[in-house]
Amino acid sequence: MKLATYYKKKKEITIMAPAFVPERYTKFFYRKDFNDGSFPKELNQYDNIFFGGMAFSNNHYIPLEEEIEQCAPDTSIYERYKDIFIEGAKENKAFYTSVSKGIHFRLSLDEEKVWGNFEKQIPKQSKGRVFFLHDYNLNNIEGARETIHHII
Repeated sequence: MKLATYYKKKKEITIMAPAFVPERYTKFFYRKDFNDGSFPKELNQYDNIFFGGMAFSNNHYIPLEEEIEQCAPDTSIYERYKDIFIEGAKENKAFYTSVSKGIHFRLSLDEEKVWGNFEKQIPKQSKGRVFFLHDYNLNNIEGARETIHHII
């Protein structure tokens, strides 16, 4: 989501690809934060693929460039697939709406201390919205509890 914001700011067309088809794009970002052992066989066969996520780093978060990390995530990239997310129960639509309108951010880049620029990810108009922290273990981040109380 942050990559989408970053590249849209650079006036590049940005979408979430429906399948692994890097040949259709100038740049193809393949990010995966869970290692289920399932990866495309062709992952290393293209020059335009940029991959990352915890599945590629032994379950350790490796931050993007700070300029990208400071971006507020663009949840609109999921809109194209909204029907997939909300099919089935009525509560799925409410959950999708809550997640897509929420504030998504990371408190720490090193998983140890609060990142000094974390607030740059949070839009100014955030009062009353739901917060989603994308840190994997807040208990391990020094000062996390106090910082969260300050934000809310």
